[in-house]
Amino acid sequence: MRKIAITIIALFMLLMACAGCENPNNGETQADNPSPSPSPSPSLSPSPSAAQSMEPARVEYIKITPEDALGMEPVYLDVRTQEEYDDGHIPDAILLHLDDIYYAGLTLPDKDQVIVVYCRTGARSELAARILIDLGYMKVFDLGGIGDWTGEIVDADGRISYNFFGALPDDRVAPFSFSTEKCVAPENGLRFRFTLEGNRVEVYRMSYNNPSRYEVRNAEICISAITIENLDTGSLQELTGFETSNHYANADNMYGLSFDDWNFDGYMDF
Repeated sequence: MRKIAITIIALFMLLMACAGCENPNNGETQADNPSPSPSPSPSLSPSPSAAQSMEPARVEYIKITPEDALGMEPVYLDVRTQEEYDDGHIPDAILLHLDDIYYAGLTLPDKDQVIVVYCRTGARSELAARILIDLGYMKVFDLGGIGDWTGEIVDADGRISYNFFGALPDDRVAPFSFSTEKCVAPENGLRFRFTLEGNRVEVYRMSYNNPSRYEVRNAEICISAITIENLDTGSLQELTGFETSNHYANADNMYGLSFDDWNFDGYMDF
């Protein structure tokens, strides 16, 4: 019986030793073995949409119509050659050849200004617009070819024309008045003011320089009345009953009338 009791005690001590090996932290305090920190709550991590909002906005390529451009106040950028530009361009357009588009910052330092790009047919303008967007310009629009432009076109000599779309506009009659001062007798210092009343006829014709365009010539001035005021005496003289008189209007919009009083009688001579 004694041997059996000793055997049972030995087995019990062996089982206790095995239990201690399976739990090595047994007997250690919480301070000796602190529990690991809890993992962050999933709600605290940034959502994909929030991460995307932190990225800079991507500017997209946009193609516009001439009507769209006329409603803006942009900087027009012509990416054609010098010869094409001289033949006819949008008034005040900046010329920057496509080969030099990567140096646009020298000509267009403000990357937030509205820029409308155009060329002859639209191929070069699209490429230029996409390059400008890649360079960081934020408001770039592609107009396409100047052949679709409905506004004014000016050439190197300052002549204004319009693209021809199949029919010339009707000639337009507009009322006008014109005033000027002229000293008709320098030796006595008399001063006169001349005031004209009548109609101006805007005549449309095909452009001699480019058959695909038409021009406006303010060439016909129909005078109905002239008032002459002597600025020294205050006296007035009114001339009416004119027959239609055609006079050429030059580039300065000054009508080709000669206010001369050759015999110095105070009456204007034609």
